[in-house]
Amino acid sequence: CRKSGYAVRVNSVHPDGIWTPMMEASLRGAPPGIKPEHLLYDVKRNPKGRACLPSEVASVVAFLASDDAKAINGAELRVDNGVLGMGL
Repeated sequence: CRKSGYAVRVNSVHPDGIWTPMMEASLRGAPPGIKPEHLLYDVKRNPKGRACLPSEVASVVAFLASDDAKAINGAELRVDNGVLGMGL
């Protein structure tokens, strides 16, 4: 891209534990013997004690696409409420 004259930036967003309708449905349809709280164990242990919201992930993506992030290139941004930092 550099040789072609296009100023392309390449970054990635790595969400974890996003509260979506799919997550809700999977909790309601948990197999017999599996309690929803077991499925949410790691989510509840993160520093915020909850799953990330889709809007929080979208905000990170919007920031990376904006001119405010024009100096950021080659970054891997985790949107995980601190899960990686806690070693979960």
